[in-house]
Amino acid sequence: MALICSVAQLKPGVFEHTTSPSKRWAIGYAHDPHQKDDEYAAINTLVDLKTHKPVLTLNSFDGFPGQNHGGIFVAFSQKESMGVVMQAGKWEPRALAIFSPSKRLQFNLLPTINKDMAAYANKHVKNADKFAFDVLGAKFSGGKLLVSAIGQIPKDEDALAIYAELTYPTHLSGGKIRLKNPTMKPLSESTAWSWPEIK
Repeated sequence: MALICSVAQLKPGVFEHTTSPSKRWAIGYAHDPHQKDDEYAAINTLVDLKTHKPVLTLNSFDGFPGQNHGGIFVAFSQKESMGVVMQAGKWEPRALAIFSPSKRLQFNLLPTINKDMAAYANKHVKNADKFAFDVLGAKFSGGKLLVSAIGQIPKDEDALAIYAELTYPTHLSGGKIRLKNPTMKPLSESTAWSWPEIK
C-alpha cells in the first residue's frame, strides 16, 4: 500500500510496480530541486537499477507515492528497447511518453493520442469536442506500439463512451523516437478493458 510522504522533503525512491521484466529499469521519483518550498514537488526519472542512478528525466512527469490521481504506470517492449509510461489523471493522463532506455530518448505521446482520438471521435460522435481521452492499456508488438483508448465526456455517466485501438509503427532514427501515422479500429468495451494495463 502506497503511503503519502509526510517528511519535510520527498526522499528519492522508485515505484516498485514499474520494474521492468529483466529488473534492469524502473521509474523513480525525487524532490524537484527547483521547488524548494513545495515538499511534494517531484520529478520522475528512468532509473538504471544496475547502477541505481537516474539516466533520463521524464518531461512533464511529477508523480510521487500516494498522489491523488497521479499514479505512475509503465509497460516495456519484449527486449526492453522501448517503454511507454503514463502518469494517470482523473479523466485523462497527466503525462504520457514513449522512451528508449538504452538511447536515453523520450517522445511526448500525449498530444499525439489526443489528436488522433479527437479525429476518431469526430467520425463517430456529434459532440466530440466535449470528450476527454484516456489510455486503458498499451503493449508493444513487432516494432509497433498498440494503445487501447477511451473517449468520454467527464462527469456525464449517461453519455456515450467510445473505445479504440491505435497502432503506431515506432522506430529510432536520427537520435529520435519516431512514430508513423496510426491505424485505428473500434474496440468493444470488454475488449478495451481486457488489455494489459498500464494503470
